[in-house]
Amino acid sequence: MDAWVKRDGVYGLFPTRLPVPRIKPHQMLLKVQAVGICGTDIGIYTGKRKVPEGLIPGHEFCGEVVAVGDAVAGFLPGDRVTPGIIVNCGTCNPCRSGYEAQCERLKEYGIHIHGAFAEYIAVDAKTAHKLPGDFSPVRGASIEPVAVAYRAVKKIEGVCLNKTALVYGPGPIGLYTTQLLRQMGFRNIVVVGLSECRLSAARALGARTIHAKEENVAERFRAITGSRGADVIVEATGSPEVLKGCFPLLLPHGTLVVVGIFHETVGVDLLSAVRNENRIVGSFCYTYEDYAHAADLVVGGRVDFDPMITHVLPLKELDKGFSLAIEEKAIKVVFEL
Repeated sequence: MDAWVKRDGVYGLFPTRLPVPRIKPHQMLLKVQAVGICGTDIGIYTGKRKVPEGLIPGHEFCGEVVAVGDAVAGFLPGDRVTPGIIVNCGTCNPCRSGYEAQCERLKEYGIHIHGAFAEYIAVDAKTAHKLPGDFSPVRGASIEPVAVAYRAVKKIEGVCLNKTALVYGPGPIGLYTTQLLRQMGFRNIVVVGLSECRLSAARALGARTIHAKEENVAERFRAITGSRGADVIVEATGSPEVLKGCFPLLLPHGTLVVVGIFHETVGVDLLSAVRNENRIVGSFCYTYEDYAHAADLVVGGRVDFDPMITHVLPLKELDKGFSLAIEEKAIKVVFEL
């Protein structure tokens, strides 16, 4: 099969021919139909995120079941499915407590084990979610980041009606989060970013926006809210400087949800957070149930993909897709096979 793999210490991914995966009794073989680019994939492509030599990246995907292992129930060849990224052991203390993403032996498609930048992929049946047979594979491949956003907004407690949310980072996670916040009843949603293309998408989704290169974020946000501040802040950039700027804008008893992935240590003055009794929570990936709920939202038409999926390309144009994503000329790139 055709696949794109990572070579240690070399920029980019490389096309190669590999055998079609052989499945174990608990696995299914999928013919990949669509796969998207995630920020983590960009880190792998550029070499910032280290992965095993020869790894096939790609974890936002949808495919057709080609074969099922002897121990698999509930799936048949021809089914259209989208798997979550997490392959957990199911036996460690976090797993037994329902915290799949904190599994002590966690494996993730496209990061620790082979992903979907290939014609075929072997997946554990327990990670897969069935979709309608006529459902768009491109949209099916975009459920994974919706599940990440779903998990993040689940961290918000209390009634949200008429409250104000500030979202840092108009990438896919930030924009899907924006949509879910609106469905939760937030009256004011303000999105901060550096890309006018992405900020335009945020406005199309009903948010107010602040261009961080052209405006003073704190001053502009206070002007928008009448100096009231934010009840909830979602940090979806992974930027230390952005994180530091969150606390002065957070109201007493407000919540900061940190969903961005940080690749360096962050020094933060937490005095205001202590005095204001702020709630600071992290959000990483999702559970199987979270993913199922996100899939229901998507299949039910409650997520708007039109401002989000800006480029659909054949997988052979992988380098072009990554160039668009790295240069932020695209919001979400999805490859079709």
